[in-house]
Amino acid sequence: MASLRRHAARELAEELGIPASDEELRLWGLTRVTQFGSLGFHFLAPPVPSALVRRRRAELAVSVTERGVVPVLDEIAFVPSGERAARLGPGTDYLHQVLGRYFST
Repeated sequence: MASLRRHAARELAEELGIPASDEELRLWGLTRVTQFGSLGFHFLAPPVPSALVRRRRAELAVSVTERGVVPVLDEIAFVPSGERAARLGPGTDYLHQVLGRYFST
């Protein structure tokens, strides 16, 4: 679990530019991806204002692009309700499950 937390903290910083220590993350959910049969471990990070996430993500995208690398995430979305989550369309096969659980708690 410690290794998974460290990896999640590293991904949060690499993909969104949001630093968090692995101790700040808590295991929140587990999913199984139907297409590949792999497990997804979902961690909950401390709250961060959406404006900060958007700004850091934009700064990170510019930095990565300047180095000639294509950013892994091309877009982020903030989902205000479970109802909107149902209209997100295709994506990962566990997205609706994760959002449904998040909005029910």
